[in-house]
Amino acid sequence: MARRSRRVYVLAHAAKLGTAPFHAWAPWQPGWSLVTDTSADPEQVDALGARGVEVLLAGPAVN
Repeated sequence: MARRSRRVYVLAHAAKLGTAPFHAWAPWQPGWSLVTDTSADPEQVDALGARGVEVLLAGPAVN
C-alpha cells in the first residue's frame, strides 16, 4: 500500500520507536510522515528527519 500511496502517515507512540519489530515492517522512506508524541527521543527524531521523514509531535490537548 505504501508504494501505491501519494502520502504515507505512520502513527506510533514514542515508546515504540527504535524497538523491534516496529521498525521491521518497512524501511522509512523520504516523504513519509510520522505522527508521535512529545516523549520521542530527540536523537531518533533527528535521525528520521535526516532520512527525509517528517516528524510531527503531538502533545496533550489544550482547553
